[in-house]
This record gives sequence, structure tokens and C-alpha cells, in this order.
Amino acid sequence: MALEDVTLDGASTIAARYRLDRVPREGAVLVVGFAGTYRDGSAGAPDALRMAAHVAAGLATWPADAVVLDLSELAYRWGDGLIAVSEVAERGGDALLPRPIAMVTGPASHGGLASLCTPESLFTDVAAAVAAMRAEVRDRAAELERTERSLVLAILVRDDLPREAAIELIARAPTLYQEFVVGDWRTMTWRIEHGRAVVRRASSAQLAAAVDLGPTHVVDDPDDRARPRAVVLGARVELPPLVRDLPSW
Repeated sequence: MALEDVTLDGASTIAARYRLDRVPREGAVLVVGFAGTYRDGSAGAPDALRMAAHVAAGLATWPADAVVLDLSELAYRWGDGLIAVSEVAERGGDALLPRPIAMVTGPASHGGLASLCTPESLFTDVAAAVAAMRAEVRDRAAELERTERSLVLAILVRDDLPREAAIELIARAPTLYQEFVVGDWRTMTWRIEHGRAVVRRASSAQLAAAVDLGPTHVVDDPDDRARPRAVVLGARVELPPLVRDLPSW
């Protein structure tokens, strides 16, 4: 048996640097910096794999509440593989929430990242990015504490449905919602904490108005797609006035 020596350097020359911002009782923000040239398009797949491996290794060594990807010394023009790097940074935080992340751009990466990421996730300064992540971690912790065991999920059912059909729909509504609105942590929390649900009768017009109270999921009527059978509102602390004023089923 002949074993071949292999290294990450053989696939990509991008180098990583780790820095940690740790505050007692406020957790940690891991800054993973990358330097080198990310190859364009699919040619950059090995670069993305190496970067993702560095992020995963960093988080395994220094568990963090948020991650800053410092790409200020990276040359990057385009390539979707970089999305996988951010996904690795997001995974493994709170079971119900992706880990907050920010990206710091530089002269050779800003143009490419601006077309790939939302403006609010991009920074030009590491200190500003770390401060923003700290604020998001604090805000998220406060909201989690505030919403724990106080969430309510609303199921609005069209008022002319037969009782049997309505009961079956109501029973399936939370599952339907989570199948189609993936990653809504409040509704996931609601299910885990056995939160309260309310069921309301609504006209077709009221259902149409409720769709804008996002996040929502519309349950279509297969016989008349213009008139949904129900609208499920993702779990929240306070019900909108429209829902509060509707009659109970």
C-alpha cells in the first residue's frame, strides 16, 4: 500500500488568521481573517473548501456567539462557493438560530462581495464589524429571554369551511408552516416550549390582509386558488390587531 502525502496547501494557497474578542458574561466573537486570491467562479471551489475548513476548525477550538469573516486581505471577484463559507460560520450556534456573521471587505474584495451579500452584513472595518456582532448577540439574547414561553401562533381559517375540514387543517397548520417557512426560530421555539395557539375565523378578504403580517404561510384551496383556505402567522409575542379582533373558531 502506497500512501500519498497530501496537504490543504495543495488545493488552495489561501491563509487564515484567527483573533478572538472575548468579554466576560457576554460571550465571544471569533474573527477569521483570510489572505490570498480566491479564484473566479467554479475554479474557486477548492478555495471555498479550505476557507470553510478553517472556519470550522476555529469554531471547534474557540466556540463563539458570532463570527466576523475578515476578507480585507482577500482578492475576490466572483464565485458562489463563498456562500458555503458563511454557512459554516452560521451553523452550530443556538439550536434555533443561525450564528450572527459579518464580513469585512477590502479593496480587492468589496466589489465581488457587494454583489453576493446584503449591504448590512458588509463592513470596511474589523472593529465596527465586531461591535455590530456584539450588539446583535446582546439584542438576540434579550429577545430570547423576553419571548421564552410567551409566544402565540395564530391560525386563521376561512369562515365558510366545513367543520371537519377546518379541524383537520388546524391540526396540520403548525407543521405546514414550518415546512414552508424554514428557519423561523420563534415558531421553532413555540413548538419546543409548547406555546399557545389561537384559531380565528376569517373572510377571504381578511385572509388576504393577513398575508402581509409576515412571516406567514398561506394554505391554498386546491379548488379555488384565489381564495386561500387558511393563513398561519408565525409565532410572536403579540398578535396583530386584525387577528385579535377576529371571532374564535
